[in-house]
Amino acid sequence: RVWLRLTPPPAEAPRSQQFDWLRITPREREIIDLRQAGKTNREIAEQLFISVATVKDHNNNLFRKCGVRNRVELAGLFREESA
Repeated sequence: RVWLRLTPPPAEAPRSQQFDWLRITPREREIIDLRQAGKTNREIAEQLFISVATVKDHNNNLFRKCGVRNRVELAGLFREESA
């Protein structure tokens, strides 16, 4: 197994460009948006009609793709600047 770590896009890049750069799927984007809204794994699972285990799998895929170790780092990566 070979793991590649991509250089993240510039922080000033639009959010959609960051998603494309990191190859984040539409479902993973939903997970990020719900996580940003403060939802728990259980709440995300209920809203998306998936299991908590599937939410955790999506989280782990996001951690790997984004080069972060936890939900706090993930949230910081995609935090939208307030205008």
